[in-house]
Amino acid sequence: MRGIKSKVERYANLAIIGNGTLAHAQDFSRTEGRGLRSLVDSGKQTYKALGFRHGVRSTLGPASMARGADASARGFHQGSTQGDPFQQGGTLVVAGGAPVLFQRSRFAGDHAPLEQVLAAAMMAAGKGQAPI
Repeated sequence: MRGIKSKVERYANLAIIGNGTLAHAQDFSRTEGRGLRSLVDSGKQTYKALGFRHGVRSTLGPASMARGADASARGFHQGSTQGDPFQQGGTLVVAGGAPVLFQRSRFAGDHAPLEQVLAAAMMAAGKGQAPI
């Protein structure tokens, strides 16, 4: 999200929600989330309410392993895991209380394309068309 933060924040508020502790969120802000609003939901109520997946297979399955290998080949390396390693997340863009973009990660590394996130933020602000 760092790559599109400045563009997205022209149209919307951007926040990253983790499932660890406050100390984990502060550490993420210092190391990976520089400039991003990092929030924490230790009880994972947000994840449950949004129906995000949880499980060993979605974290350690073939699709997440392939995505991890691809990310590693492009120079991205995961640090130590903080919070629940088996909790998957997703991307949600809301306008007027209704979802404009709602993507639930099926496996670790399954992220909404950044172009779609930006398009959804623009649409939410009345500045663009719905993402595909």
